[in-house]
This record gives sequence, structure tokens and C-alpha cells, in this order.
Amino acid sequence: MKNILIAGVLGFGLAGCAENKTGLQKNVINTAFDTCQTYLSGGLKSPSSLRINNVKATVKQPHLNDIDNVFGNTIVKDKAVSKTVRDNKSRYREMSMVINYEAQNSYGVYLAGVYQCKYLYELNNKETSPKPLNMYLIGLNSDGAKVDLMGIHIPLSEFKGSNLFLNKHIKTTESSVDSSFSKKDEHTYAAIIEKREAKEREIEERKSKRSSGEIDLAEIISSAEAAADAAAESAKSISE
Repeated sequence: MKNILIAGVLGFGLAGCAENKTGLQKNVINTAFDTCQTYLSGGLKSPSSLRINNVKATVKQPHLNDIDNVFGNTIVKDKAVSKTVRDNKSRYREMSMVINYEAQNSYGVYLAGVYQCKYLYELNNKETSPKPLNMYLIGLNSDGAKVDLMGIHIPLSEFKGSNLFLNKHIKTTESSVDSSFSKKDEHTYAAIIEKREAKEREIEERKSKRSSGEIDLAEIISSAEAAADAAAESAKSISE
């Protein structure tokens, strides 16, 4: 019986522990929180004064633009869905980490604030939780103001922390989307291809207009130069 119990505990540890509402491994959520807290602390006047009141982790369907910006080149190959993506039934989910906190300002007064981190991750085959390097930090928001990441998507290379318990500050978890592949994910493929084709058409149209505009501009400059020359000749003849 003792050996069975030990084996059961070891099996539990190896398999990890998925959070009930999101389906994510708890070390994924804990790493997302730790990363978010690091960025929050870096922007404070007094990082050591940080008091976290509560944290909420939410999983939902991401915006199409975010999927395209991070994974678009993987999804689309030669204007079609890549074989790897289709075979793996790759799908994309967003997790937001919202931290309600208090911290001292430059005068030592505690002020309340809200800091939000947005993550995008990829799931393949039967995965319900992403693998390292398949999850990216793509957005930061401080008290409603966007923090500029300069277009950089920051990969999470390792999931650290407990996989048995969530950080004590994480009070709420929720999800509005399932982790399994669905028709909505199939529609996402089509929408990204359509979006990219529309962008290509727009670029071609702009090139065409720009080319036409350059010709018109050249004609305007030529006419202006001719008019200037004519005016100069007229002024010369008058002075003579």
C-alpha cells in the first residue's frame, strides 16, 4: 500500500496539475504572474513598497491581428495554411493577467493601481497548456495606458514555480474559450489568409498610386521649371 501511495504521488508530480477553469498547468499561470510582476515592479518609483491585493487570470479568444503578428508566418506558407499547422490542429489563445496593487509614489504616499499583461500562446494536437517558447508576452497596460513594447513579442522560455499550487495572490481564474480545436479555429486560418491577401492587394494598389503620383509630380516639377525659365527670360528681356 505504501509503495502504491508513493507511486501515485510521483505520478501526480510528473503529470503536473492543471488549473480547473483554464486548463493551463499551474506553473504556466505562475510564470505569467511572476513575469508580469517583474515588469510592474520595474515601472514603480519604489518597487520595494509594492503590495499586491489580488490577481485575476483570464483565458479568451485572441484578436486576429495578434495571432497574425505573432504566429502568422508559421500559419501561412505560400498563401495557404501550412501542413504542420493543419496536421497539429494548432490553435491560439490569449491569457490576461490583471494585478490590482498599491505602491508608494515619489512622495511616499501609497496609491492604488492596475497593471495588466497580455499573453498569446499556441496549442497543438491534444495540448491544453502550452509548451515553453510557444507562449509570448505581447502587451502591457498600466492604469489604462498602453506600455510600448516596440513591437517585440517576448517568449517565455521556461515555466517556473509551483505546478501544484497557484501563487497566493491569484484569487480568480476564468476562461471563455475551450482549449480544444473548433470550427472557430478553422475560421481563424481562413481569416488570416484573407487578411494577408487583402494587405498584399492594398500594397500593390499603393505602389500603383505612388508610381502614378511620381509621374504627376515629375510633370508638375517640369512645368514649374519651364514656367520659371520663361519668367526669367521675360525678366531678362525687360531689363535689356
